[in-house]
Amino acid sequence: MLLLKDLENERIMKRFISISIFIISIFLFSCQSDEQELSNVGYLTLSVGQDISTDTKAPVDGYTGKQIGVQIVNSKNVVVKETDNWEDWKTTPIELQVGTYTIKASSVGFDGSEAAWEAPYYAASQEVTIAKNKTASVKMTCTLANVKVTVHYEKDLLDAFQSVAATVNDKPFPSTETRSCYFPVGKLTAEVTLISKSGMTYSKKDSEELSVVKDAKARDHYIFNYKLAESGNGNVTVKVDPTTNKYEYTFTIGKLEKDCSLSANAWSNFACFTAADISGTTADMALKFQYRKKGEEAWTDVTAKSDGKNYITDKITGLTPATTYEYQLVGTANETTSIIGRVATFTTETNIVLQNGGFEDWYKDNKIWYAASESDFKGGNYLWDSSNPGGAKVAEKYNVTLQDQTIKYSGNSSANLTSSVAAGIFAAASLYYGRFGELIGMSGAKIDFGQPFKSRPTALHGFFQYAPMKIDKVGKNQPANTVKEGDMDICSIYIALSKKKYTVDNTNPSTFINFESDENIIAYGELPAEDCVNTNGEWKEFTINLKYKNITDKPAYLIIVCSSSKYGDYFTGGKGSCLHLDDFELLYGDTPTMWE
Repeated sequence: MLLLKDLENERIMKRFISISIFIISIFLFSCQSDEQELSNVGYLTLSVGQDISTDTKAPVDGYTGKQIGVQIVNSKNVVVKETDNWEDWKTTPIELQVGTYTIKASSVGFDGSEAAWEAPYYAASQEVTIAKNKTASVKMTCTLANVKVTVHYEKDLLDAFQSVAATVNDKPFPSTETRSCYFPVGKLTAEVTLISKSGMTYSKKDSEELSVVKDAKARDHYIFNYKLAESGNGNVTVKVDPTTNKYEYTFTIGKLEKDCSLSANAWSNFACFTAADISGTTADMALKFQYRKKGEEAWTDVTAKSDGKNYITDKITGLTPATTYEYQLVGTANETTSIIGRVATFTTETNIVLQNGGFEDWYKDNKIWYAASESDFKGGNYLWDSSNPGGAKVAEKYNVTLQDQTIKYSGNSSANLTSSVAAGIFAAASLYYGRFGELIGMSGAKIDFGQPFKSRPTALHGFFQYAPMKIDKVGKNQPANTVKEGDMDICSIYIALSKKKYTVDNTNPSTFINFESDENIIAYGELPAEDCVNTNGEWKEFTINLKYKNITDKPAYLIIVCSSSKYGDYFTGGKGSCLHLDDFELLYGDTPTMWE
């Protein structure tokens, strides 16, 4: 028994000794490997300088550009060491594993990726190989890595214009700016905009000589000088210094000794020109305007007349609607013709057509009829409304404005407006450009008159047929000396152009529009009272001239109102008076009627 136990202990001891020897071997090997790795290193000494030949005056926001940071990047593009101030490594060699590295040095605090005032960005890159137990020395010089731009304005130029301002890549350089701006490498676009004393604007669009587009590179310095030309229209000169990467552009800009401010009052078919604020001597010149369609070569001459202050034209007719034209003022002296100021543009108004002017389209929504197509109504784009939304709320039979396919001037139908009495209250049938608002109890309604409109027609043309009845309802507020019970009813058709939309409450006469005195009404016309009578079953053609209060105001809204009883707003008229309408259209002539 004792012998067996001794044998077992011996086996255990041998196994322990074997494991121990294995562990010691691994440890000794590991120590040998670590020692080998630790000895597989070299060293780097670094010196970083700057070439500030393109330097700056005063830093912005504390950025100097002179503090240089360094990154050491290995062959796997991993940053193994870095500092935000290379001088921290100035006195002590940098220990690195044997291999090839890229040393990247650049300004700290700004990367040059955007334009900034007084922010030069310096950078350099160099490859180095580190050998075992050797010291590599690297001397780097950081150079400008972005583009410097400087703009100078001559005082005489600034004095000759109201405003002079250059723009580089959308970065404005006002005339008071003396700093340089630094831009990323790439496309550099510079242009200048000038505003004359008369308020005319000239820019790159007027002359390619006022702009420059370049592919800018690192260390480039672009200098743009803007000067006043002693004579002529001016030009541009360029100086290039390849040793310093300096590009100097000098733009000489003409004095524009003769200048003016041009304006055009353009309708759809005609226009009038005005030249104001004329500077320079033109007494010795024969002046005239010229115009042409944009894109055409030939000019058409128009006489320029003095009104004592400005030069104007008579009406220029024969223009094309919705078309852009160019125009200018020119003067001729000693057989030499020159432009006074610059070419300007204007666009004639569009001949807007009335929606559903033939009253062919009708749509029934629930129990209310509308003079509109289904698509226009459902899209909310219908322009004609009527008294139907109010009357139909009382009863469907009080749709008093309806399509009539029997009595018509042309096409398939006309509009039939028939006065009625609802719940004992007289209700004239109406059709108008606007929107029905709301009922006011059972005694009236609010109506919005006017639809958006941007042109200036000269007349409303159309056809109507009228069968009046004797007036059997007279409202409480009926104006004196108008109509009375027993008189024959009369219809009403009128048109107006306005600067605003109107809300009329027919229970409150103070809300009614005074077309003559309201300054927001720029033009008005109505069917004469003597024509608003029985047509004896015949269609009658009409033309209502719009009378303009002046020739310059432009409208924002168009108002057209038709009623089977003229005084229906006052709840006055004859039950059954019937007005048919057909083939309404706007006319755009070249002779507007003026308000007397």
